[in-house]
Amino acid sequence: MASDQHKRPHKRTSTQLLTSKVIHATTELLEENGPQAVTIRAVAARAQVAPMSVYNHFDDKQGLLHAVVEERFAIMTRALRDISEYDPLARLRKAGTIVHELMQANPRCYQFMWTTQPGPEARNAFTQLIEIVRYGQAAGAVIDVEAHSLANAIWACVQGAFSVEFLYGARDSTSSDRVTQVNYDALLDLIERGVRTSDDHST
Repeated sequence: MASDQHKRPHKRTSTQLLTSKVIHATTELLEENGPQAVTIRAVAARAQVAPMSVYNHFDDKQGLLHAVVEERFAIMTRALRDISEYDPLARLRKAGTIVHELMQANPRCYQFMWTTQPGPEARNAFTQLIEIVRYGQAAGAVIDVEAHSLANAIWACVQGAFSVEFLYGARDSTSSDRVTQVNYDALLDLIERGVRTSDDHST
């Protein structure tokens, strides 16, 4: 009995390691060539595991892509939850900066994420944005409208800006990170002005 108890943690760790390797391999393939590059065999080869191991844990290609999307949104959720800025508008802007940095690091992944049906982690990430909006409203710095609706509008602005940025960058090799950042900063300025309470519009 004691030997069985010692084996179980090792088995769980091996499963977690396999899952991590497969998700990492899927993310790389998705980022390099889009979702069409993701197949069971391609992922297995990249992760250096048997194809049957991938089937056993993820079922099919859609299972692999779903796992990547969930992991990316989980990373976003943790990053948004860890924001420490006290000032409500600074906190909101930090959220926008974090999301943009994540999307720039894995643009194809995030472009794909926006086209999928939201799962639990996507909803968790959105919930963090709602909480940031509510934090600003409680402090009197953000306009008093339904928090979910306001967060949805902000989410749509950021998502739309990134989609345009992604398409523009794919077509124009002369675009620069500096120009992209200036444009995104302008969007964050616009969002900030739009959500401020009337008392703060003069600034």
